[in-house]
Amino acid sequence: MSYGRDNTENILNGKPCWKKLDGAVVLIDPDSREYDLTDAKYVYKLSIDLCEDAVVALYPEKEKQICDMNGAKLDYGMGDDANHVQQEDYGKSGGDTMGLPEEKTYDLIERYYKKWVKHYFIGDRETGEITEAKDKEAAQSFIDSYVGQIKAMMPCTSPALSPRP
Repeated sequence: MSYGRDNTENILNGKPCWKKLDGAVVLIDPDSREYDLTDAKYVYKLSIDLCEDAVVALYPEKEKQICDMNGAKLDYGMGDDANHVQQEDYGKSGGDTMGLPEEKTYDLIERYYKKWVKHYFIGDRETGEITEAKDKEAAQSFIDSYVGQIKAMMPCTSPALSPRP
């Protein structure tokens, strides 16, 4: 399954959604043994026959390089003795293109990997607000100043002690 966001109703706060993937297009770390892939160091996702517009939408900063290519197809390295795949329809060779230019298609490999990153969060119990600090020192200084403000607001009175009768 692949995680995505559905932004059709709300552009800023889209709904999370899951998309089904074919098992043949997901390549998992062979050293992984857990069913939920918690011990996998990486996972590859293969997208086949993407049109040029879809690839440019994913990588707009590389538009010139993508447009200069004449498609990008993966060579699976199976050679001539590869398994034969029976097509569901007749071949597209011949005069069935009606003079239209053939569309450039691309195969895309995405690598997902774990990178452990430390984050520091500060939570305020009264307001319920949680904010992220840039590092441990910033979080600790915020907490120290917050505690100082609380102590400054509280009156410093001590109960009077009286002897027991």
